Amino acid sequence: MPVGHESPISWQPAAADLSAKQYFAVSLGATGWNLSAANGRAHGVLLNKPASGAAAQVHTRAGDVVNAEIAASQTIAVGDLLAVDATGAFKEAAATQVVVAMALEAVTTAAAQRAVISAIWWGGDVGRVA
Repeated sequence: MPVGHESPISWQPAAADLSAKQYFAVSLGATGWNLSAANGRAHGVLLNKPASGAAAQVHTRAGDVVNAEIAASQTIAVGDLLAVDATGAFKEAAATQVVVAMALEAVTTAAAQRAVISAIWWGGDVGRVA
């Protein structure tokens, strides 16, 4: 019988090489952690840089503040609702998209490179933008 615990961190293996995906959204599958699909459910935020098969440190507890990798060419305001893009990075949620987090910091210039900001992790599939 499984034993419960209060840790917000999960340590299952990475199903693929995630060594360049720290602070991206991930989902747990049969073989371990994978990048979350575009506009899909996200079970956590990757905290480390695991190679395939290595332990992936994933923050899963909703309501906590996490670092979030924002997709390139995005302008984000404090309070914006965030969804997941096709690369597993976060972006501003548009109509009908799955909301997984809320931005606590702004990205004021739509730079060609990604930015890391603080966000409140809501996790999973808590709702969609109306």
